Amino acid sequence: MLKTARATVSTVVGSALLALLGVGASGAPAHAAPSDCSAGAFCVYSQDGWAGEPREIYRGGLPDPAQYPIENAKSLYNHSSCDVVIFSEANYSGSWLVISRGTAVVSIPSTFGHTIRALEWTNCS
Repeated sequence: MLKTARATVSTVVGSALLALLGVGASGAPAHAAPSDCSAGAFCVYSQDGWAGEPREIYRGGLPDPAQYPIENAKSLYNHSSCDVVIFSEANYSGSWLVISRGTAVVSIPSTFGHTIRALEWTNCS
């Protein structure tokens, strides 16, 4: 009984997190990916739903976000060959989100905020 309850809670929590990130249960983006994000880039948009001009960030090409934060981050698309972890505070602290390669986030959860102060590239292929 306890094992079943844990599995159900895990499924519900996992589904809620995926819904917040705009990802369906299959792991595929809930909407079509934006077409204006260049291959190899991690794109940050100033409006929900990938509206506006993307800020393209490339691995190794980003000034320190602690000194130059990425502001007005509302939606994201990871078109790179790495997973990207974004943090709301400097020094890889505060709230964080993992944006897997190929994942599009329609709207960043309000609990994260709209400023990226640290960014880490991981699981690169």
